[in-house]
Amino acid sequence: MTGQLKIIINEKQFLEDKGFYNDDNKLIEFVCADCDFYKPEDKILECFAFKIIKNLLRKGIVTPEEVLDAIREE
Repeated sequence: MTGQLKIIINEKQFLEDKGFYNDDNKLIEFVCADCDFYKPEDKILECFAFKIIKNLLRKGIVTPEEVLDAIREE
């Protein structure tokens, strides 16, 4: 199943585009696209899980590789 997730399919972009994490719209589209609760018209409403991932990435507490590893382990 994880092979079908957008974040895994676009792994290279996620790993290489360092400015990606500072653009909320790009990050929301990329991280949230596979979520059953995500609605493109409600981008302003961020779930708490997204906020955690966003802040951990931006503060350098976790790496993009660690995020992808966590998704693969599921």
